[in-house]
Amino acid sequence: MGCYTQTEQYACELSARVVLPKLDVDLVEIKGAGCCGFPLNSLSNLTWIYLTARNLALCEDQHLDMLPLCNGCHLPMCEVKRTLEANAALKEKVNSLLASEDLRYEGTTRIRHMIEVLHDDVGPERIQKAISKALVGLKFAAHYGCHALRPSELGRPDDARNP
Repeated sequence: MGCYTQTEQYACELSARVVLPKLDVDLVEIKGAGCCGFPLNSLSNLTWIYLTARNLALCEDQHLDMLPLCNGCHLPMCEVKRTLEANAALKEKVNSLLASEDLRYEGTTRIRHMIEVLHDDVGPERIQKAISKALVGLKFAAHYGCHALRPSELGRPDDARNP
């Protein structure tokens, strides 16, 4: 869970902490995790990449997938992963910084989006069975944010042209 989620998107975090265990999805706090670094990107691209890679390295070390709860963390994490996959020199620089904490970023952590977890892992049938109070007669409009769809070349959780 990221710092932005806990302060600005707290309803999202609270909902995840209540709903996901009811769907047999285990949420595990990443020991030692910090800010994803994205707020620092405009000041220092390397700091952003390092902080994100550090959190992903912690996931690798603890054999966890990453489930950022907001699009504001999910997209930058995917961008950093792609950047480090494409730039071996930068990846080595980041790993030299991570070495001071006995961490290493390999790029093996799966970064999951809530849409993927709910749709692909849990599935509509299990969600339907877990409903305790039907919201009959209410109409809902979904807005899962443009970062969930774009940029599509990053492999977003849904199709930008036909979500």
